[in-house]
Amino acid sequence: MRPAASGRPITPPANGPRPEHGVDASGWSSGWPTWSANLFAWSSQRPPLRRNFPVPAPFIPRYSAESTWSMKHVQLFTDGACSGNPGPGGWAFILRCSKTGKELERSAGEPMATNNKMELQAVIEGLQVLKEPCQVTLYADSSYVLQGMKSWMKGWKSRGWKRRDGSKLVPVKNVQQWQQLDRLMQMHEITFEHVKGHAGHPENERCDQLAVAAYQRYLVKK
Repeated sequence: MRPAASGRPITPPANGPRPEHGVDASGWSSGWPTWSANLFAWSSQRPPLRRNFPVPAPFIPRYSAESTWSMKHVQLFTDGACSGNPGPGGWAFILRCSKTGKELERSAGEPMATNNKMELQAVIEGLQVLKEPCQVTLYADSSYVLQGMKSWMKGWKSRGWKRRDGSKLVPVKNVQQWQQLDRLMQMHEITFEHVKGHAGHPENERCDQLAVAAYQRYLVKK
């Protein structure tokens, strides 16, 4: 045991380092001076340091479940029509707020389109009117639109907006409309209701009338 500076040997405390830790009883390790045993004893007896870090206050949201998180419910009725396929086309929608009962009708047409394109455009135009996320119930008579939104679109996106045609992959038709519709769908919660066309459904009949009137503006008068 090596003598300390005072000439008295240093006895390591019971809770001090042990040789198996790489430090011998004199506080020396591998020939290099390190903490003495007395310092080890002093450190082990010190109370833990208290750090007065501010404790963050609990997060309290500034909104209520009844206000921000509750979305308005709206009903969207759509239809598309075309004179010839392709040919002059028209689309129309009726948007109704379930809470207030207020309605909005809108329609327009194109000189050259297909029926499927007009069906898609009617849904796009109706969703674009909404300025905030809403719960939307979509009523349409087009299986092409409803099946595409519910199931087909996911596969098309995973294949780079291509669909299977036998053993080949071919580009999706009306891809611009589908991509636009895909972006709009991310903003709202949409449920789907299929209605039978030309079967006396009041809103569907009204949308059909508006869409037909829209494409008739582009018919060549003979």
